[in-house]
This record gives sequence, C-alpha cells and structure tokens, in this order.
Amino acid sequence: MYPINARRPKLSVLALVSVSFLFLFGGEAEAAVSNETLYNGIILPQQWPPRLSDFPTSVEQDPVIPPYLVSPPDVIPIDVGRQLFVDDFLIAQTTLTRTFHLAKYHAASPVLKPDKPWEMKNPDHAAAMVFSDGVWYDPKDELFKMWYLVGESASTGYATSRDGIRWNKPSLDVRPPTNIVQPGGRDSSTVWLDLEEKDPSRR
Repeated sequence: MYPINARRPKLSVLALVSVSFLFLFGGEAEAAVSNETLYNGIILPQQWPPRLSDFPTSVEQDPVIPPYLVSPPDVIPIDVGRQLFVDDFLIAQTTLTRTFHLAKYHAASPVLKPDKPWEMKNPDHAAAMVFSDGVWYDPKDELFKMWYLVGESASTGYATSRDGIRWNKPSLDVRPPTNIVQPGGRDSSTVWLDLEEKDPSRR
C-alpha cells in the first residue's frame, strides 16, 4: 500500500509488457520443419507448429491425442521445475481417477467492482477489471497486488489485498487522490512482478 505522498514505483520495478496481435491474411503461415528435442524429452513432430487443416473439424467429437502421448520419451526429466498433471504424460501407473469439474464463483463475486468516482465518471462505461494486466502475490510485502483497467479513461489502477477477496485501492501520488498508476488511454498492458530478479531494487 502506498500513502498519498509516497513515491510511485519506478518503471524499472515493474516490467510493462505490451501485448501485440498478429493478423494473418490470405492464407496459412508456413510451418517450420522441426523434430527438435525439448528440455523435457519431448520430440516435436516433423511439422511444427501443426497446421489447422491437420485437425478434425470437431475436436469435441474426435479429440486429438498429442504426439508426446503417442510416442513418449524413453526418459522424462522431472527435475526441471514444477510439473502440471493435466494428462498421463508423467504418470506411469495409478489407482486414482481423474475428475473434471467447473470452477465455482466465490460468494463475494465480483471481488473487484467500480466503486470510486474516477471509475464511474460515465455510468454507461463504469469499469474496474483485470483486462490483461496482472494479479501477483508479493511474498516480501505479504500482499496480493493487482493492476487493472479503470473506467472509461482506460487508465491503469492498482489495488492490494491480504486474502484475494477484499481489495484496497490506495491513494497514490500519480493522480491524487486516486489509485491510478498509469493515466491515459491504453489497450493491453501487462505488469510482471519478477521474483527471480536478484537485485531487489529492480523487482
């Protein structure tokens, strides 16, 4: 949380990543020839990335089996980081049954909503929402930190929370007395909290 007279975070602290979109017209992009072996032992198919025409018209009725499940590596390194068990790639045998279910909304939803004057200048375009910004847990401050799109102005706001449910919108010195950290129009902007940075002043 930053008091009204606090100095705002420097841009070196927050990595602002612009998200760009590539539009392809007039045909399909040519895929590269691969057979590359990845860090986890997976060998990419000869045609990579795969072409859309290689897939069935309805993946719901005829699901595609990934090549790494058809021909798994002989040795699968598991000491390369966290593993996500979304399929049977890392499972040799099990007596467990995989169950899929829908996520449930928290009873307090929406946990973030427009409730400040600068978020509701135009009632028809009131907004306080994470667009492509970022929500991170900062272990140093023991806080969840959120950057989000603010109202019709499309500025970037900043909020903090201890539990991810109740959010505080601190008054900052960028545009007092608001919690705006990046005034003006914007589209897709991402804030990355880099916990791997060795220099604490650059995180």
